[in-house]
Amino acid sequence: VFGLVKIPNINRFFVLLIVAFTGAIFNYSWRRTLDAYQILNRGKMRLINSIERQLPLRLFDMEYRIMNDELNPWEYVSTTDAERILPTLFGVLYFFLAFISLFVPVAVE
Repeated sequence: VFGLVKIPNINRFFVLLIVAFTGAIFNYSWRRTLDAYQILNRGKMRLINSIERQLPLRLFDMEYRIMNDELNPWEYVSTTDAERILPTLFGVLYFFLAFISLFVPVAVE
């Protein structure tokens, strides 16, 4: 993108580096938010399970057993675990962008 856009009086390497570090900070914040939601969800499920022990029917416990049953042909992957892949991929992308901006020379016009 930056190869197609003419940026007057600004070093393109510096711009790429700023974009990479800004993306890395955003990525870190995104990952921490996912971790916080996972902790919050675990706490809520512990509360629900403790209340469920006093009820005649334990629907959440039953659902958990069904999802983790060895006979289940589909491996259950929590949405939090699946969502963690995306920030990791973006983190790798930002790392390579920073690497390119620092170590790969680009012809300056």
